[in-house]
Amino acid sequence: MKKSFFTDKVVIVTGAGRGIGKAVAKAFAGDGAKVAIVDMNASLAGETSQEMNRLGYVTLPCQADVRSLEDVKQMVATVRRMLGIPTVLVNNAGISQKHMPTLEQDPKEWDQVFDTNLKGTLNCSVTVGRIMVESGGGKIINIASITGFGGFPRRVAYGPSKAAVISLTKTLAVEWAKHGITVNAVAPGYVMTPVIEHRSATGEHDLKMLERRIPLGRLATPEEIAGVVLFLASERANYITGVTLPVDGGWLAYEDYR
Repeated sequence: MKKSFFTDKVVIVTGAGRGIGKAVAKAFAGDGAKVAIVDMNASLAGETSQEMNRLGYVTLPCQADVRSLEDVKQMVATVRRMLGIPTVLVNNAGISQKHMPTLEQDPKEWDQVFDTNLKGTLNCSVTVGRIMVESGGGKIINIASITGFGGFPRRVAYGPSKAAVISLTKTLAVEWAKHGITVNAVAPGYVMTPVIEHRSATGEHDLKMLERRIPLGRLATPEEIAGVVLFLASERANYITGVTLPVDGGWLAYEDYR
């Protein structure tokens, strides 16, 4: 049987305890990679790792708060010791925010969102990037959002944080290209994750309204986002860097002038 491109490669996925991160980790593991399941919640990381190990996959649960550079350094050192040199990093860890008018935005929540979504992405990228420079290359995929491309009301922390991730992706891609490192991002639209399910149940999201707004008529599955991440991490995307690819069912393309 022909080996997959990812066979025995070491992949780090942050925020991998559930949702998109879990789907991404499972997809890499299913293609033969050794995957570090990183999450701030140690229980979630452990449960997800055990679930995948029962399927015969090779995974390592790691607890780390990506906002802490020291946490990230310890996590990466553990991955390197237990699994090997990482060649793929997926910066998925992130938090959303409670939808509210900008004039009512809590500065502390703003800081939490930016510290996780932007600083966390930078902490992991720099720590793993140093190893990739030494080892001759690698692939970094950041998880952005379609909110980073436009003005989404009542999300004054989340949207700008993801716009900053898109900008960071371009900066690192240009700077690290000479080291054989590609840096790209995926910008999901609305995805049926536990967070969306909860917000739908509480009335914060109207799923029927979202489905009407999305040209493809439905929300994405986490597995559909994972498939695009794997493409960007594969040999088929070797000449792609600095790109942020929307995976949104046509949301950004749709302009209703009625």
